[in-house]
Amino acid sequence: MLLSSTDAVLNIISLLERKGKRLCDLTGYDIDIGQGLNLSKTFIVKSDVFGKFPFLKNKLIPFMTSDDTAQFAITGTVGFIIDKSKLEDKQIRKINDAGISIFDPNSTSKLRPILILPRGVSRHFCALNLISAYSASAVDIYDKSKTLSEDMKLNIWVFLNSSIAWLLREITGRKSLGGGLLKAEASDLREMPIYFDFNQPAKVSKIYDNLRKRAVLPTIEEIKTQEHKEIDKIVFNYLNMSNAQQNEAVELLIKHISARTTKART
Repeated sequence: MLLSSTDAVLNIISLLERKGKRLCDLTGYDIDIGQGLNLSKTFIVKSDVFGKFPFLKNKLIPFMTSDDTAQFAITGTVGFIIDKSKLEDKQIRKINDAGISIFDPNSTSKLRPILILPRGVSRHFCALNLISAYSASAVDIYDKSKTLSEDMKLNIWVFLNSSIAWLLREITGRKSLGGGLLKAEASDLREMPIYFDFNQPAKVSKIYDNLRKRAVLPTIEEIKTQEHKEIDKIVFNYLNMSNAQQNEAVELLIKHISARTTKART
């Protein structure tokens, strides 16, 4: 990270250290960052499974995969996993006989995340998990204490959808996936101060209400949207960044993305 950072980026990191907190350092809360379930494809079913197994109604857990459109709020998924805890033994046998694996919630200590970010990044976003979905292999944020308020969740959401957060993910991530993708790990995000008490709940909620209605655009296009500019304004002002610093941060983000995608094409 240090080798790939300019003085401008190091100054931003210093600002974040002074103004923000790591999620693990939030007093009175137990917030963790991890990775999705990494289940094999035999676990994943689609809604047409009801045709063969009608008894599975209300026994499926939403499961976010790369088949899902990038969203700022998760309201539905293409895939599902079957909740073993809600099945009878004879139902389990029927499903297994069809070559489908069944997920046992007791087999993992992972909770359903409150926020989900891509791990293999083709476009940047952070999604609020409105349907208690698991993810396949995304970067997940868990509220283990189950005490985080909606305003606090949105404070995390708004920062992780800012140019500053996306720039940090570009710098800390690995450009090793091919096709111009960025590999951004949970461990990278865990070390960053990403909680800031912006104290602007009405403004943040208004931005969220607008963004939850649409899909995420390719990142350079998204940066130019009014909603993203409003997010950046909240974050930049909180960090007391000058206009020159703000412009430099956005230009650096665009430069990193352009370099990564250009390398993929050549």
